[in-house]
Amino acid sequence: MTSVHANTNFINISDDTAYNVTSTSRPTDSTASFAEQMFQRDRTSFDFSKKYTLTCSIFSFFRDGLSPKMHIYSTYRVDHCSPGKFQNITAASAKAQLKIIDNPSYVKVSTPRVQLMDINSSPMTKQFFSIGSLKFSQIASSALNFRDVLSIIFGNEIFLQYAPLETVSDTHYLWHAGSTVYTLTDPDGVSYIMTHAATRDSIKSESDLKTYLTNLSEHVEAPQGWTYRSFVLRTDYSVFSDSKHLFGKKILMDGGYNMYIESIHLPN
Repeated sequence: MTSVHANTNFINISDDTAYNVTSTSRPTDSTASFAEQMFQRDRTSFDFSKKYTLTCSIFSFFRDGLSPKMHIYSTYRVDHCSPGKFQNITAASAKAQLKIIDNPSYVKVSTPRVQLMDINSSPMTKQFFSIGSLKFSQIASSALNFRDVLSIIFGNEIFLQYAPLETVSDTHYLWHAGSTVYTLTDPDGVSYIMTHAATRDSIKSESDLKTYLTNLSEHVEAPQGWTYRSFVLRTDYSVFSDSKHLFGKKILMDGGYNMYIESIHLPN
């Protein structure tokens, strides 16, 4: 049964118990993955703007009339991404629980990612709801083309890999001067800045993550003409998009499932 709580902007579409964000924090285990450490760091905090905040995301693909579309749902600002709870969410269960929202034909439960910007002040503009034991809210939407649909049918995320997709979202990202950024440049010289890094069990610390991303070309092979680069910003850099005026940005993914957003006038 669906229940709507107007004052809390919350739709419950699951019988699972919601994650209790007031739980007492446990000591960080040095042998745990960096993702688990960031979850433990933030699990009692309501500050989702911080660097390395862990987010879970789900891609929902559906038809709007005759037009194929995609919604991206995230735990950003509505719940803490527990790696264990997220692992328990299957594509089948997410599809069933999204039926009253999108009635999707296909759902992809993505990998947890840590955000790389220094401050993420993107607002939450959509109502949130439960999938499994986690809360999610829509953070972006996109219209899809025929090639995207074919890629989706084969059950993977290659439709975003090195294939920029125009996305409507409310995005307010800020990197401070002195921060290291990781970019991907296409054969035409268009650059994309990495916003979220996919988590890996082998990455146990911030240092491990930085080393991995700095040497990304050794781990993730890019198509011919695409280049990875990392450098230290000399000035602050921000990325902004506004869904109210349909002012979107192109996003893409590399072969390691790291997420990027189009970056204009990126200082280097």
